[in-house]
Amino acid sequence: MTPTAHRTELAQDCDRDARGGGWVTVCCVDTLHILVFGDDEHAVYHFAPTKVGRHIQDFLTLGTDEAGRPIIWRGTITADAASVHDFLFNDLDCVESGCNAHGLRKFRDDQDKAPLLASRAMAYIGRVYDIEAEARSKEMKGADLLAWREARAGPLVAEFRTWIDDHKTDLLPSNPVRKAMQYYVNHWDALTRFLEDPDVPLDNNWSESALRMIALLRKNSLFAGGMEGVRRLCTSLTRVRTCRLLGVDAYDYLAWALSKVVPHPDNRGLSATDLTPAAFAANRAAE
Repeated sequence: MTPTAHRTELAQDCDRDARGGGWVTVCCVDTLHILVFGDDEHAVYHFAPTKVGRHIQDFLTLGTDEAGRPIIWRGTITADAASVHDFLFNDLDCVESGCNAHGLRKFRDDQDKAPLLASRAMAYIGRVYDIEAEARSKEMKGADLLAWREARAGPLVAEFRTWIDDHKTDLLPSNPVRKAMQYYVNHWDALTRFLEDPDVPLDNNWSESALRMIALLRKNSLFAGGMEGVRRLCTSLTRVRTCRLLGVDAYDYLAWALSKVVPHPDNRGLSATDLTPAAFAANRAAE
């Protein structure tokens, strides 16, 4: 069983001409990128000046070994099939987990181009989601969840692949529904990774949900105020989103954390891990 994480990104406008603490917000506005990584209890927003893979690698670099070589995080990453992610799975040896929600949308958005075939495909995918929802309602995890998926979703997924292979050539290569079928063929191993690991989700909706609050705030935070402003925005988003995932109030957490950084005998010896939202949640649970 491997560590798992979600990955996605959202563009954010930022003025790159920030100088001396002031910002020129009327020129040199470029589209930058905010990436989000995380799992069920953590969210980390990361600033990337450009949409290139090395910024993801920078985030996944844990340090260096004695020879000065980078130590890269290894695990399963759930992401969409964007080409920028390819190096993660080809060069960094991370395990790719695909997003079935993206696959479902490809059929749904162009359903009118081949209604019968698109509807059948969506029915297959929908049944897989129903099986997963039932497992979640039973609070299944670990080996129990994996056995449930294998027994119920496994045969259905195999039937879906046979159906795709049988009907893909019924449509012209230019037909969007055929392209949706080809998406599944091209990324089949990644899209069915959840049948191998119970910690792997069916889709990347977690990270897209994590970026939703940026989308909702876009008019209010259209200009982040320069490179450093975006980095600080990411730090704030990381705190707030992680607090939400842990079910703690972000304001209460910040008040608690700030009280721990002031010079006081009770605060001596505290490390950064002692000041995280998880530490605050554990502290509250122990009270």
